[in-house]
Amino acid sequence: MNGNKSLFLVVYRQSGSNTVGVADAVKATVAKLNEAYKNEPAKPVLTVVQDNSRPIRLNVSDVEQSIFLGIFLTILVVFLFLANGRSTIITGVALPDALIGSFVLLAVAGFTINVTTLLALSIAVGLLVDDAIVVRENIFRHIEMGKPAAVAASEGTHEVMTAVIGTTLCILAVFGPVAFLNGIVGQFLREFGLTVCFAMIISLFDALTMGPMLSAYYAGIAERKNTRYGRFLTRLDKIQDDISSWYEKFLRRAVKRPFLIIAISLGILS
Repeated sequence: MNGNKSLFLVVYRQSGSNTVGVADAVKATVAKLNEAYKNEPAKPVLTVVQDNSRPIRLNVSDVEQSIFLGIFLTILVVFLFLANGRSTIITGVALPDALIGSFVLLAVAGFTINVTTLLALSIAVGLLVDDAIVVRENIFRHIEMGKPAAVAASEGTHEVMTAVIGTTLCILAVFGPVAFLNGIVGQFLREFGLTVCFAMIISLFDALTMGPMLSAYYAGIAERKNTRYGRFLTRLDKIQDDISSWYEKFLRRAVKRPFLIIAISLGILS
């Protein structure tokens, strides 16, 4: 190696063991041996030439970045559309709750935190707040109607409970069967499908329990102070109202012109 006579030792992991864990253990052992060989006459040195855990670490790091970026963008979009700071906080709490709860279910199922499970969580990040957004928006609507926060939380949650449960069951119906595939493909996708299902189950539980509870005690009243922050949220509301008004007018015209709908649909499909 590098023009010097060397003795190469290849370390293989056993079936079922973790590649990254084995690599870390080998590196720790190499460091101890180098420390012990310092006083040897020939002064041998152990060097890691090839580390097959490096691409795995890079993949895990990339997926972790995707998860954090997804969380940030999700909270940002929720804030822009709800235009309410407290509502954004209440909705955003569903993300760490669902992710931490998913890790607990992963441990119970005997899964490890690997590329497959992290990839499933990165995909599920955008779905985790769907239930919380629906519940929180309906509760906020009841608060705007002048109802107390506790009453609005109870009535608003009951109104959309069936729809929220149905939405989650649809997602489970898509990803659940993936976990029961046979063969080598099934071995790879089992953890993927179940991880998404675990995250969605925790998300549904959070949307029907934690979200309404926080809305009842932390939501406050639906009013905005005449501050820079309040004026900014008011402008966001006006922009959304203008877009909704334009969309309603567009739909009224499109209903009278069915060929326009067909042309737009063909354009989207193409």
